[in-house]
Amino acid sequence: NLIAVGKLVSNIAQIRILKKEETVGYDASFVAKTEMKIAVIPLGYADGINRKLGDKKGKVLINNILAPIIGKISMDSFMIDISGTNAKEGDLVTIFSKENLVVTIAKNLDTIAYEILATLNRRIKRVYLN
Repeated sequence: NLIAVGKLVSNIAQIRILKKEETVGYDASFVAKTEMKIAVIPLGYADGINRKLGDKKGKVLINNILAPIIGKISMDSFMIDISGTNAKEGDLVTIFSKENLVVTIAKNLDTIAYEILATLNRRIKRVYLN
């Protein structure tokens, strides 16, 4: 079994208010049912973020709250619903970690953890700790 020893994090690049019936993502794939607060995360499929995580199939941790990914994953970014949170620009967002296991993410995508890890692009900065 794969032991959770790594994590993938980013920061909130931007926060926007999405009005009712406004759209997000390629093909306007997400339509807001009510006004909501969303955050832009500067990682995308060019970084190895699986496109299947879009449209609320994936979730990330922000301030210990699971926030759903809304709309489709873009080349260099994705959006999350942060309505009801106190998140602010610059806050840390965890894509996977011990609290949001890559094994669980892979299972939800009908794949394996190794595929998720192997597709992460080299442009993602790595930090190794003892």
